[in-house]
Amino acid sequence: MTTKKELGFDVMPMPIDSYNYVIVAYEAGDGQTRIRVANDATRTTPRRFGGESPISGISNLISKDIQFYHAQSTSTDEARALWLDTGNSMVWDIHVNTVYGSTSVPSTFDAATNGTAVGAGAISMVQNSTHTRAYVLNSTDFTVSVITLVKTDGTVRDLPAVVATVNLSDVLPGKTLTFSPTTLQYKDGYLLVGDANLKSNLVINTSSITETTVADSTAAAVAAGRTVTGSGSGGATFTIPGTHITVTPGAIGTHTHTRIHR
Repeated sequence: MTTKKELGFDVMPMPIDSYNYVIVAYEAGDGQTRIRVANDATRTTPRRFGGESPISGISNLISKDIQFYHAQSTSTDEARALWLDTGNSMVWDIHVNTVYGSTSVPSTFDAATNGTAVGAGAISMVQNSTHTRAYVLNSTDFTVSVITLVKTDGTVRDLPAVVATVNLSDVLPGKTLTFSPTTLQYKDGYLLVGDANLKSNLVINTSSITETTVADSTAAAVAAGRTVTGSGSGGATFTIPGTHITVTPGAIGTHTHTRIHR
């Protein structure tokens, strides 16, 4: 009998077909880690895809959690999930097309194109209620990494980015903290950092966290050949398909065209 060990799962309803989908990371009987996606079993034709190939491109993988953060709403959209990897202090970004899912569950990962580095000892991950921020507790670093999941216009980013790192020692100035952080919760705009051996929590008001500004588009997305769109001054729009930038003037004036070669 082949046994499987679950390494994390999450469920999210997908507006595209009004069914719940589950994503699960698991260790198969051969000891290899895989990712699989399945829809609601009550569907007339239940769908299950992914898991055919073991995960590659990641050494020292320690799967801690996996969470959806963006629901697929059209056939060209993609569901998105975060995968917390303690072994590499990394949050992997997973793209899943539930319409054409037979070929869309990733098995190969690359830190340069779909990884967001966090602190050492990344042990717990939560999201805010609107799925615009993720927070990762780094037990070894004694920090919390704040990750933005959306661009300035509110649409999902090409790749999540760290916008702040909260040092837990700075939360209570003048106090010596002697607890070992192991759990992280989000409730009504506050982060609750807990120690399994203590009954109290360290409370962080997320509205008081100072975030740095990050570009909507990333060099990694361009290098990967993803299409990135945005706007410039004078109403100009641009598209970056990975090898060059084309500019469409939105107003009369002078526009600079820049070409990027890989």
